[in-house]
Amino acid sequence: MSNVAALIEVMMGFYRLGSPPQRELEDLVQVVLCRFRSNPEGAVEYITGTIDRQIAKASSLLTYNSILFAGLQIRPSNTWPSTCALWLSLISCALVLALLFVEWRSAASYRDPKVDFCALVRLAARRSRLLTCSLVLSLLGTFAAMTSLVWTGKSP
Repeated sequence: MSNVAALIEVMMGFYRLGSPPQRELEDLVQVVLCRFRSNPEGAVEYITGTIDRQIAKASSLLTYNSILFAGLQIRPSNTWPSTCALWLSLISCALVLALLFVEWRSAASYRDPKVDFCALVRLAARRSRLLTCSLVLSLLGTFAAMTSLVWTGKSP
C-alpha cells in the first residue's frame, strides 16, 4: 500500500507543478490585493504581465517542439524512443495551443478591478498548469530523442 500512496503523492505533486494549490492561490490573491490596496488596477496590470510572460514562454516552447519534431523527421528512426519523442512533442504542442485559447468574460466582471484580478489569477493558474505539463512532455520527448540517437548509434 505504501507504493500506491507514494505514487499518488507524486501525481499530486505533478498536478500542482506550475500552480499553487487552491488554498495557497486564495492567499496569493489576498496578498497581492493587499499590496495594491490603493491601486487595484495595479494588481490587474501585475497579473496581466504574468500572463504575457506565459504566452512568451509558450511561444518559445512551441518553437522548440517544432525543432525537435523536424529533427526527428530529418533522421527518421523506427525505434520506440523515436516514436515516443514524436508523440510527446505533438502532445506538448497541443497543450501549448490549448493554453493560447482566448477567454472573454461577461462585461460585469470587468467593472470591478478586484473581480477582474481574481478571474485573471484563475486564468494564469490554469495556463501555468498547461505550460508546466507541456514543458515536462517536451523534456521527456527530448530525453526520448536522445535515447533514440544512442539506440541507433547515430550522431547528431
